[in-house]
Amino acid sequence: MTKRRPTVFASLSAGRRTERLVLLAATTLFIGGLVCGFYRFNQNLATEYGDVSDASAYAAVHLEYALETRRQSVEMLAEQAAELMSGRYSLNLQPTLRLDPRPDHHGYVLGALPGFTKAELGQLSGEGPMPPADSPLAREMAMAIALTPLLKALEHRDADLPLIYYQSASGFAYVYPALGADTSGSQFYRRSDEQQAAYAKAAPQANPQRQTIWTRAAPDFEHKEQTATVSAPLYVADQFLGVISRDVKLATLVEALVLRKVPYSSLTVVNASGRNLLHPEQPKVSVDVLQRPPGTPVRAGKVSYTVYPLSQAGWFMVTITDHPAILLGAASDSLLLIGAIIASLLSVTLLVLLAGALRDNEKLSIQDGLTGLYNRRHFDIIAQREFGRSLRDQSWLGLAILDVDFFKKYNDHYGHQAGDQVLRSVSEALRQALQRATDGVFRVGGEEFAVLVPLEAPDQFDAVLERIVVGVRDLDIPHEKSDWPQLTVSVGGVAIGPGQPLSLDAAYSKADEALYQAKMTGRNRYVVAALAGDGKAPALSQHVVAEPIQGRQKS
Repeated sequence: MTKRRPTVFASLSAGRRTERLVLLAATTLFIGGLVCGFYRFNQNLATEYGDVSDASAYAAVHLEYALETRRQSVEMLAEQAAELMSGRYSLNLQPTLRLDPRPDHHGYVLGALPGFTKAELGQLSGEGPMPPADSPLAREMAMAIALTPLLKALEHRDADLPLIYYQSASGFAYVYPALGADTSGSQFYRRSDEQQAAYAKAAPQANPQRQTIWTRAAPDFEHKEQTATVSAPLYVADQFLGVISRDVKLATLVEALVLRKVPYSSLTVVNASGRNLLHPEQPKVSVDVLQRPPGTPVRAGKVSYTVYPLSQAGWFMVTITDHPAILLGAASDSLLLIGAIIASLLSVTLLVLLAGALRDNEKLSIQDGLTGLYNRRHFDIIAQREFGRSLRDQSWLGLAILDVDFFKKYNDHYGHQAGDQVLRSVSEALRQALQRATDGVFRVGGEEFAVLVPLEAPDQFDAVLERIVVGVRDLDIPHEKSDWPQLTVSVGGVAIGPGQPLSLDAAYSKADEALYQAKMTGRNRYVVAALAGDGKAPALSQHVVAEPIQGRQKS
């Protein structure tokens, strides 16, 4: 069974393998870097949105609590008013004695009241005739005024408190704090005020359950800010007396409650239909967005919405996040990793370039620049290795040296450029004649070439050398200064193997002698040196002389 012989090109494989490994490492690092960078970016994006959700949830909890305390304050006032009207307490105030008629408004207004400064007292006005001093309406007015200390305390706790007011079903209203002078009379109570939502939605017809009602936001009386109203109906037993209401400036409330900055975001409040209560002019938020789970970001174009229900008023706090900005923030947080990946890729790229440069340098050091064949230096290395392997394995190896016939004359006649082209053509013909991976072709001198071929048996060598001579002749390159009408080569070879223990130098000398014999006997042929059978005294003898191959030898 014949052993498989390695290729004579194996010395180049290490460099190529190194380059492939470096390229593989670069590709792996690049793909790994992309995966890690993408994973890290998604982590940072999730963290950024997590920070938005945490800060938004914190604000939503405090906003819910603020709405609840304002609802409770109105309910507390309603309970206190009901206690005052229950008859268990005496009301010594006699506001009817201090009422000033206002015929121009078909009503009346409360003037100065003993025990109160002008700044401490709210504004009481009504429509219709002034009530008698001992009437139930007079007691109801006294009750409303008696709530003033509580109203004042609420004002101290809420510096931005717009108004707290009591609207009576009997035709008057008490507003705290006082609205100030109004020559037009637009701040006086009118029966038509009962059509406003703060009263109408809390009254028995619209609110038989006697619940505390939040009304939608609308501009305040000065038309400066969006204001919502929380209203509680006032009952004594089953008798409806009126409605106590408290205005809430939503923007001020939201701004005061943003105790933690919500990154990349702004906060607003919308009602169940998606209408923005702080900025009604802005587009509505989709109802589908409002129905998503609380705290879940929902993309809509360039923004993301995060919604938190406000159960106290039936509204929603919405965090509007600038999505491109948060993407940029997540990317900037990933810059360190991305920078490391880029630096690694640059390093690997430099390694690839270095490996390529080393391979090119190695290639230049072993390859002939003109023909692309391996040079004499590489021949010495490969031949030494192959001869050693032949001796160890007791296998056959053929060594041939060939020369372009009359090459100097060709150069002188056709020029050096044509001579260079001839050498390239001969090199290609040699490659075509020796196509096995285990065959080696080398340029070892100006027009001199060497061939190394593994053999199964020594008689195979003749066929190899025949292909070389025929292959060059078939190029059909004219050569007027040759003994033959076309370019030819002369070849000398030697085969070593079992029983023929020649060293490289000895074999090279025998092949060189055979080449000389081929030249002396007419060129355009090959000669194989025959070695002595005992393996001790190799001697040159003409083994085969090729007959002239096509063409006519010149006389």
